[in-house]
Amino acid sequence: MINELMRRRAMMFKKVGGLPSEYEQLEFITTFSLTYFTTGFVPTSGCKVEVTFKGTSTTSSKAGAYFGSRSGWNNKSFYFRCTTSSGSATNMTAYLGYSTERSVNVNINASDKNVFGVDNGTFYINDTILGSYGDTFSPVYELFLMLINSAGSPVQSAAVGNLYGAKIWDDNGRLVRDYVPVKRLADNAEGIYDLVNNTFQAK
Repeated sequence: MINELMRRRAMMFKKVGGLPSEYEQLEFITTFSLTYFTTGFVPTSGCKVEVTFKGTSTTSSKAGAYFGSRSGWNNKSFYFRCTTSSGSATNMTAYLGYSTERSVNVNINASDKNVFGVDNGTFYINDTILGSYGDTFSPVYELFLMLINSAGSPVQSAAVGNLYGAKIWDDNGRLVRDYVPVKRLADNAEGIYDLVNNTFQAK
């Protein structure tokens, strides 16, 4: 068991290719309420996803959806989204989609740079674990970043702020997506570049 955990951890830190010269890496890109990215990756109950984000809005949209996939309401759900009131950036409610939806109140500042993630059913923000679930289910639709893919349609609202990057690992701990914020030099279009598959998506 220990050897298997060490193998998964080693694969998670495996280096991938660099950024082509046609792109300039940025510290972050700014997202808005309708900003989202496709991944081509259908999540599984044992995969790992992380999104690094800082909310910058002065309204409740400083929090929102960070990633997700579902077949419908409480149907093969796999997502992470948060809400917060306009007057309190630190009073967030996290909605954790893992087969079905759970909600957890968290005292974490949405205006800080935070890592929102799930690893084999364990949801967390930075080092704070929000809950661990053991449901067995098989999502059908690809994962969206910054919105939830609900049976092929983007739903919820993306958080307004700075997206610093995102990573996806499969069940075996293999890094399958490594998104970094970039600017395409030919037209100054900003978006994310996947260092694993060498693909660019404009925002």
